[in-house]
Amino acid sequence: MLQSRIFGVIWLIFSIVFFIFDDSYLGLLLLVLTGVLTILLILNVVLLKNKLFFDLQTEGTVHKNEPGRLTIQVKNKSILPISKVRVSLEFENKLTDELDTKAFVLSLNSRGSESLLLDMSSKYCGQIRVTVKKIRYYDFLGIFKRETEMNSVSQLFVLPQTYPINVTVSDSNVGFVDSHSYEINRRGTDGLEVFGIKEYSHEDNLKHIHWKLTSKFDELIVKELTEAVNYTFLILIDLTIENKHDKNNPGVIDAMMDTFISTSEALLAEGHEHSIGWLDKETDFIQIEDIYSTDQLTFLLKQILLLEQIESNATVLDKFTQSDARERFSHLIYLTSEKSLAASTHELAQTKITELVCHLEKNSKNVSNDFIYTPKTMNEDLYELSI
Repeated sequence: MLQSRIFGVIWLIFSIVFFIFDDSYLGLLLLVLTGVLTILLILNVVLLKNKLFFDLQTEGTVHKNEPGRLTIQVKNKSILPISKVRVSLEFENKLTDELDTKAFVLSLNSRGSESLLLDMSSKYCGQIRVTVKKIRYYDFLGIFKRETEMNSVSQLFVLPQTYPINVTVSDSNVGFVDSHSYEINRRGTDGLEVFGIKEYSHEDNLKHIHWKLTSKFDELIVKELTEAVNYTFLILIDLTIENKHDKNNPGVIDAMMDTFISTSEALLAEGHEHSIGWLDKETDFIQIEDIYSTDQLTFLLKQILLLEQIESNATVLDKFTQSDARERFSHLIYLTSEKSLAASTHELAQTKITELVCHLEKNSKNVSNDFIYTPKTMNEDLYELSI
């Protein structure tokens, strides 16, 4: 458009000079026509105000590195055609803190419309928020322009990519909790299944006498039954950071989210109903959701992908230890990053904590830690996970 403006200025100067030095009416006519044309061009731009309408539509969900279709429907409700419109789009992923912009140009007939198809993809998961930030339209000659702020918004969800994790559950140094839980049988006295048999002693319950064996051995034989030990699992992801200007690399956040969902699927595959949790930005409280099936986890995915890195002076684990929910769980899988604050765990003595820390790269200082992983090596680092 700079070229059109330069040409317009040259033409205006020429018309004025020609009018001054020409003795005929031709110079006056040329100057008048130039003035009228200028007024018409300005009116063309002014009358187009609020006459453009945008409708954004996306496919909803896609996988990483998979193209998603964005459809932009543009309508001109003015009786005047638009020779040139420049539309600026903004693409934002709050989870990974990525921001990108694109622009495209089109023309529209009087009362016309046009559909634009744009393929977009992302190598990181999260919610891609697409916004028409501003439009700039020009007159027929491209000399005058007008900008209008827009707030037309759509969104595309990019799903995490899960990977296999073999989870082994350890019960060492774990206290017992009263809660809805997945039950694992251990030897005891108040269970539901027979673990073995033994001779009767005064500590045994008479209800547990095995009468058939007693009649054969002519002595009291009792059943050794199992007791139900409550194992309750929580997967807690921490996206807090100390400084908003020192956020994690997008690859680290993406790997944390992949691990978050993969760990949940691994527990379900082993038959462990469990809970997942994160910090709610609006309330500043830990939000905990119980997971009973993969369908339920899938249902929560969009809500999970709306998470973002939050500046905080306390970790999610610290907030969890101060909440009423800390007594509910016997096993805690805590997902954090290298830029997160150090958390205090002394108030969770009855809970076995497994901390998974995501680093952008491994170095000599952390390579010996079994639960430090990177976006490139997480499939190997966490393939066998003991919690």
